Amino acid sequence: MGKLSHNGEVVAEYSELEMVDEDLFQKVQSILSGQNRGTSSSDIPDFIGEAAQKYGIDFVMNLFESFKPFRCRQCDGDLERKGTKELWGVKFPKYECQSCEYQGPLVTEEELKKIHQTLPLRCPFCSATEDFETTHLREMGTKFDYAYNCKNCGLSFACDLGPDRIVRRFKYPNLGFELDEEDDDDEDDDDDDPQSAIGDFGDP
Repeated sequence: MGKLSHNGEVVAEYSELEMVDEDLFQKVQSILSGQNRGTSSSDIPDFIGEAAQKYGIDFVMNLFESFKPFRCRQCDGDLERKGTKELWGVKFPKYECQSCEYQGPLVTEEELKKIHQTLPLRCPFCSATEDFETTHLREMGTKFDYAYNCKNCGLSFACDLGPDRIVRRFKYPNLGFELDEEDDDDEDDDDDDPQSAIGDFGDP
């Protein structure tokens, strides 16, 4: 009791926590829920929620994993994990700076937009997104730059898009996306999209 864990590891302890009657607990939760709705700030920006709805929870969680080493955005000090916030059934970590005691999410809305506004690379045979084993192919006799083996369905395909999402964004700006704007016309850009030129390898 009073031990907050994440991935099997205790990340915080609260000695003041104790068992209470279920009716009392529900009343307190109702009050706290009303207070939360009245605040204008959020630990997790709406942008991440939109990305999760559009590209899936795993895709968003993989973005968080790419932000290492973790540094404080105010003083560049070391960040320490300080509890979690659950959203869509997934526990997102929160952090506290060991130097200036700044607390907040690992990445802000603007940081996420600036670095990761790139359409994910998807398997043409199943629903997997950015989950591949990659092989560089640019050799004599090969048509594409990279071969991808999907970890979800086991099938392989090839294209010129590299595995580095940031490099992909700068090299192919037409693959960028804006979640706060309408982007339903992406289908019209297929002629400029190098991912449309995919070689079907089939079973590995």
